Amino acid sequence: MSASDTGSCCAANYERIVFMDRKVIKLTKPLLTLRLDRAATEKETLERYGVDPKRPAIVITDCEGVVVARFDTCANARDVSAAMVLALKVSKQKRSLAQKVQKLLQDATEELAQQRIHEATLLLRKVQNTKGAPAAGGERAARVLSELAAEGARRFEAAQAQAALTQRYDRLIELRHDFVLYEELIKPVRAAIVALEEGEATKQEVFVHQGMLEIDRAVALLEREGARARSILRDVRYKWKGTAAAERAQRLLDGE
Repeated sequence: MSASDTGSCCAANYERIVFMDRKVIKLTKPLLTLRLDRAATEKETLERYGVDPKRPAIVITDCEGVVVARFDTCANARDVSAAMVLALKVSKQKRSLAQKVQKLLQDATEELAQQRIHEATLLLRKVQNTKGAPAAGGERAARVLSELAAEGARRFEAAQAQAALTQRYDRLIELRHDFVLYEELIKPVRAAIVALEEGEATKQEVFVHQGMLEIDRAVALLEREGARARSILRDVRYKWKGTAAAERAQRLLDGE
């Protein structure tokens, strides 16, 4: 509304009919209701809500300020109240989804604190795929995912800079696990791993190292999954025959 609306039939309709309706009045209580002077309101605000600075309007938004309905001609109380009811319904849904998204974001933060990047990424992607959720949650998830992608790129450079072949391989394997959902990063990571596993100058050392990694995995399982651990040791004894890994596997099996 503005001072120039004294002769506007639409403005009169809004004040004398629409906002005098009992249902509309009742619905203004759970909704934040503001009356703005268009002449004194910033142009950006009017444009945001699609308001013509020359014409009075009723704009109804949800809890995020997203326009649910706009009336810029003479309107009846029934249509306006229906739009208000819709705004309340949408807002209720968004608040419920906001709680769900907040929980996902909290869980993702906890996973990141434990350096479980893959698990955190799954949760953040779930936030992004939650339809109808508040935009703020999706924006926060996108920001964290972007930061993680940048962190992955830095780790890849650091891994490639490792002089020791086995340390470089271990870091690349870790990257492949943690950042498997980051397509742009994972392609060069996989290529670097294959280059080490198949390169004439590196494949034997990598092969021996893989055997030792399998030994470590079996040792970690011995107490809680003995049968599985022994199965891994037998595989190492066979596949890595003639290496230090096979000899250690045999010693561990002999100690059963």
